[in-house]
Amino acid sequence: MKRIVAILSNRKLQYTGCRKVLNHVLILKYCFIH
Repeated sequence: MKRIVAILSNRKLQYTGCRKVLNHVLILKYCFIH
């Protein structure tokens, strides 16, 4: 049970990390376009 929770929390951290990177890339693209 604890292992499943650890996997889920780890996946959640990876997901938020990916989203931050994607948002950063989108902001950079937006700046380059304008």
